[in-house]
Order: sequence, then structure tokens, then C-alpha cells
Amino acid sequence: MRLEMGLHTKLALQQKQVLAPQMIQAIEILQLPSINLQDYVDQQLAENDALVVDMPEEAEEREDSDTPDDGPTEKEIEEYTPDDWDDWRPPLRRAALDDRDPKMEALANSPGRPASLQDLLSDQLAGVGALRRVTLLARLIIYNLDGRGYFAPHRYVGPFLDATDQYGYLNKPLVDVVAAVDGVAAVKVPKAKRGITPEQVIAAEEERDRNVMEAQQVLARVQDIRAQDGGEALTKLEVEMMYPLVEVIEQARSDPELLDLGDAPTLREVEQALSLVQSLEPRGIAGRTPTETLLLQLDPADLLYREKRCLIEDHLEDLERNRMTRIARDMGLAMDEIQILVEELKALDPRPGGRLAPEQAQAIHPDVVVVETHEGDFTIELINSLIPPLSISEEALDIAGDTAMPANIRKMYAKRIDSARWLIEAIRQRQNTLSRVAQRIFFHQRSFLEHGEDALRPLKMQTVADELSIHVSTVSRAIADKYVQTPRGVKALKFFFTGGTENASGEVESRHKVKNLVKSIIDAEDRSHPLSDDDVAARMKERGLGIARRTVTKYRKQLGIPSSRQRRQWA
Repeated sequence: MRLEMGLHTKLALQQKQVLAPQMIQAIEILQLPSINLQDYVDQQLAENDALVVDMPEEAEEREDSDTPDDGPTEKEIEEYTPDDWDDWRPPLRRAALDDRDPKMEALANSPGRPASLQDLLSDQLAGVGALRRVTLLARLIIYNLDGRGYFAPHRYVGPFLDATDQYGYLNKPLVDVVAAVDGVAAVKVPKAKRGITPEQVIAAEEERDRNVMEAQQVLARVQDIRAQDGGEALTKLEVEMMYPLVEVIEQARSDPELLDLGDAPTLREVEQALSLVQSLEPRGIAGRTPTETLLLQLDPADLLYREKRCLIEDHLEDLERNRMTRIARDMGLAMDEIQILVEELKALDPRPGGRLAPEQAQAIHPDVVVVETHEGDFTIELINSLIPPLSISEEALDIAGDTAMPANIRKMYAKRIDSARWLIEAIRQRQNTLSRVAQRIFFHQRSFLEHGEDALRPLKMQTVADELSIHVSTVSRAIADKYVQTPRGVKALKFFFTGGTENASGEVESRHKVKNLVKSIIDAEDRSHPLSDDDVAARMKERGLGIARRTVTKYRKQLGIPSSRQRRQWA
């Protein structure tokens, strides 16, 4: 048998489904919440001059009037403000002036973003009489703090230390460590196929390269730290505590103000700057680990300082797991003395930065509003105020239809007009689909509107899809990242799709109601003898809901309720 190599031509018939650009655009627009759709429309308006915003009604009336309009005067132009255009946008609810929604007014009048954690600490630092060089290093440290107020090592440091041997060499591929920390998507590049464009592949490759390069830099620093101190072996904790200091030294080498003051800072100088930052308020700021953060908040003059320090340094994990008997045995103290120490430690803040500059609630822009009428009925409306009315430019239509224009110009404008029409149609379809899906959701969840969350009924996306004769993926895209304002509060649309559990009478209770029942049973327990998950499952069965222990465990974790061992209160 002889093998031959060569080039051959083969003709084959193959069926392949390819999404048209218009269909891809329609799918993307359906998924966008209104605030993102507004940005997308603004981008399209800037890129396509065939797409224009419809004029306000007042402007149309002026155009239709017999009085010729010579354009705005110089005085009108000077007095124009961008807020004038808000007049033509339709309001959220067409209500009388004396029927305003106080909740919406409160959201609209909410204060702006307050000063950041770094701003507040920098203000304190300016009032401290320290050396200029130390002050500049302290400022670098302040701007390296995370939202908790921690001067924490890089997220890769701990995993790299766990994955290296005594000589500092990795015992697993670097990309495996990155994937374990950031997820497989951080290092995986998808193949170009249906639904994945070459641009998406290139973006994934660039993201992977950035993550790998960042990890290589972290690993190099970790290896340099372990090679210091004359080759003495440093513990994992020592490396983690030293890493952020070394990072600041590297940043200082490119700081012009620090370079003007002499050579690169030493480790001792950075430690002095760290002590300066840790002396600022609130106490505990700039801790590198949870243990250091809590220790910084202790008062050395406290009569129980030694015991509290021992409890934090040696038994923090035991405290988290409520192992009180082990702590009492190791520290040689009675149980009531341990309880006193634990109660006093509860005054410490594990996230001191959040106390100084609390996180702001993320603004939510509902796409749907449910309004209760005077007759006790409910109407479902879309909020369209963020999406301006669009149309095709008359000028673009004239250019595309003008045979006197060059052919290439006419062809270009014809494409722009088609693109504008596709966008307008895609937005119309989005609004229609979203409205239909919302109508069906609250047809099934009317009891929620009348009685609250406990009356939520089990509902599947497939049910709504079948009723509307659309694919279930269309329902999923229509509700993605979208919210609805109801008389019972603002909720995500996906909140109303929930599974259920059949009770003893054959009725199906929603998952939300079952979770609330689990919580109520645990809240009523004797904390000196807390209920196990098996006990909770048995109590649920007594109430007509037979669910497995593993289901109770899953719901308990979703509710953020600790295990029975951690809930136990020791006498």
C-alpha cells in the first residue's frame, strides 16, 4: 500500500446556519437594559448620520406653522441649556403635578458620590507632621488600599505560595494557578466558530496575555522576596506581609516627587510610612491580613489585651467555626471568660475602610413599571424615557435617491439608511417582546402584587415561551439584567421565575416561600441546642413540605445562615 501526498479539490454540499447581521443586532439589543441601550443608541447616532432623533412636538409645530422660522437668534443660543431637551422626553408616569411618586423623587434627588476612602485618609495625612519622603510613601500606600481598607497582597500571592516548593519553583503550570483564582475564562481562548467573531477571539487572547503577564510579574516578586535575608526560609505569612511593601518600593521608583528626594526608598522607610498610615483613623486601617487588621484595633492599655491578642493570633479560625471548648482548653480559661472576650471582640471592625467610606448603592433603572389603578387593577408599562424616538434623516434619503450624486456616495448612504432601519426595527421588536413577556409574568404573579413575596407562584421561562409562541432563549434574553418597579418594590424580572416544592395537599409552593419557612424554623430554634439540617427537614415535613436534607443545606447557605455548630451559643 502506497501513501500519496498532494493537493486535491473536493466539491461537497453542506447545510450551515449563519446568523445575519440584523439578527445578531436584534439579539444584542433585546438583551440590553434601557440604560445600556441609551448608550448604544447614542453611539449609533454619532456613527450614522442617516439616523436622527425625532424633533420634539413643539419643534414640529413650529415647522408646520405659516410663520417662517429663520432659526434661533443669538440671544436664544446664549440662553440655551442642555436641560431644555428634557422637556420633550415622555415622563415615567403621565400623572398630574400633585401626583408625583415620592420614591422616584427621592431617587432623583439622592446626593452625589461622597469623598472616597483615599480622599479622607489623604486629608488626615496632610495634618500629620512627618518627613516629606515618608509622607509621599504613605500617600502611595493609601492609594493601594482596597475597598475594605486593607493593604493586602496581590490576589495571586497566596495561591503561588501554595503552589511552589521550598526553592520557589511552581509545581503546576502558571495558567492553572491563574484559572483557579480568576476562573477558566481568564486564560481560555474560544475557537472561532458560529456565534464567535474573530474580534472576540482577539479580545480573549489579549485578556489571557494580560492575565498571564500580570501573574508572571507577581511570581517574580514572590521569588525575589523568598531569596532575600541571606537565603533564610520565610514563612508564607512573612512573604504575604512583605509583598505589598515591595510593591510600593517598585512604584516609588517611577514617582517623580520621590525621585527628586534621592534614591529609591528602603524597606525600612516603607515600613515607617505604613506605621504612619496605620495610625490614622479609623483604627485598623491598612492592615495586610484580617489578623493584623483586628490587632491594630486593640488597645495595649486594656487589661485583657494579652488574652484578646492570643485569641486573634492563635484562634481566629476556631472563632469562625465556634469551637469554644477548644479555645477554652488551649487558653486555660473558663467558658464564661471566653464568652466575655468574644463579646468584646465583636466591637472590632473586620472592614474598617467600609466604615470610613461606605459603598454606595448602585442605581437601578427599571425597564418596566407596574402601576396600581384606582379600581385595584394593575397596568404594565414600559419606561421609554431613556430611549429617544428615532427616524431616518430626510437629507440622507434625498442623497440616496438623487441620481445626480456619484454612485459610491448613493451606495454608502443606502447602506447607512438600511442600518438605521434595522436599528429602529430591532428597538421596536425589543419593546414589543419585553412588553409581552412582562404581561405574561404578572398574569401569573398577580398574587405577588396583591399579597407580597410569600404569595409568589412557581413559574418557568418555558411556560411563558409556550404561551407567547417564542423560544425560551428569547424570554431569557428579554429579562436579562432588567428590573421592574412594582408596588412591592423594585425587583429583577428573573426574580419572578422560580421553582417550587409540592406540599402534602398537592399544591406547589414557590422556592422563595420554602426558603422563608426554613429561615423561620431556624430563627425560632433554641440557640443552646441548634437544629441540624436533618432536624429542619423533619420540621418542614411536619408542616407538609417534604424536602431532602441537602435541599435544606442549599437553602440555608443561600440565606447566609451558618451551620448548627457555628450557631450554637455556649452557656
